[in-house]
Formats: sequence, structure tokens, C-alpha cells
Amino acid sequence: MQQGHLKKFGFSALFASDSETEEFEKRAHSSYTDVLVSSENLISEYSEAFRVAPSKVKPIGVPRTDLLF
Repeated sequence: MQQGHLKKFGFSALFASDSETEEFEKRAHSSYTDVLVSSENLISEYSEAFRVAPSKVKPIGVPRTDLLF
């Protein structure tokens, strides 16, 4: 199964042409205690982007659509 591509964001986009500075990313993301994502498939990307341990990334689903499933 092929996965779609995410746009780079947070620390994972640091050296892209339109990225923010590392200092900006530190200020923006350093206070996170947990990161909520829609799927287990996204844990590694968000862990890298926000520099948090994978155990801090919680795949809780998408509340707006969970009732449909």
C-alpha cells in the first residue's frame, strides 16, 4: 500500500527554501507534551517534525468523521 506524501513542516522542514528558523521552531513547538494525529501511520513524521518521542504522538483518529465509521 502506497502512502501519500505530507508537506514538510516543523523541524523536518528546516532547510527548505520557505522554512522558518530553528529558533522559531523551538519556540513554536517546545512546549508540546503530546501530539495528536489521525493515524498510526503518521507517528514517525510528527515525531520528527516536532522533535518529540514517538510515544508522545497519539493516534486518536479524526473526531469529525469517527461517527461515520
